[in-house]
Amino acid sequence: GVLAFTAIVPGYLADVCQAKGQESVSASESQVLLAGEPLFAAVFGLVLLGETLGFMGLVGGAGLVVGAILCGVDDGSEKSD
Repeated sequence: GVLAFTAIVPGYLADVCQAKGQESVSASESQVLLAGEPLFAAVFGLVLLGETLGFMGLVGGAGLVVGAILCGVDDGSEKSD
């Protein structure tokens, strides 16, 4: 009971809050914010739990953030309908 509650309710609330927040910003702003999720997780893990990342963890996190940002960058080309 308690395990199911802690697994389902916070996940559901996080999804609802994220969806509501995305309604108030543009798609590109939302992409940049969501690309920072690994960075936020690492910082909170360090500050709250004293966790550290090794070199490969830092490289992987940086790759995820850079890749997500590059996907959200407008290359200037226009799509035709």
